[in-house]
Amino acid sequence: MEYLPPWWARNGHLQSVYPSVFRKVSADFYTRERLETPDQDFIDLDWAKNKQSPLKRLVVLSHGLEGHSKRPYILGMAKIALQNNWDVLAWNFRSCSGEPNRKLQSYHSGQTGDLQYVVKHAIAQGYEEVCLVGFSIGGN
Repeated sequence: MEYLPPWWARNGHLQSVYPSVFRKVSADFYTRERLETPDQDFIDLDWAKNKQSPLKRLVVLSHGLEGHSKRPYILGMAKIALQNNWDVLAWNFRSCSGEPNRKLQSYHSGQTGDLQYVVKHAIAQGYEEVCLVGFSIGGN
């Protein structure tokens, strides 16, 4: 099937920029958890639970470069996942949650230890199925 963009958004750059500037999605469904890391730092996790579904399924969302869990593209994906009977865990890379981390270490595209730690933490909550969704650098 061929994608036909709206007449006013034929340019791919405009399709990327427009939602970033004008799309508004509320983050009132998140519950924040601070996960202490083995190196005496922290990772902030934002959870959204689907209370109607008995399924133990979780989507872990990883944001893009200089993003965070409350960016419209992450919130939009979280809402879609909730509507489809998935719980959501949107995690913030180090120093991306609105508070600088304790350590000088930040995040980079080749560092996977934090994601592994987050996924292990999620599985320990009793989830039977875990899916990863990443945007831009978060999909690397």
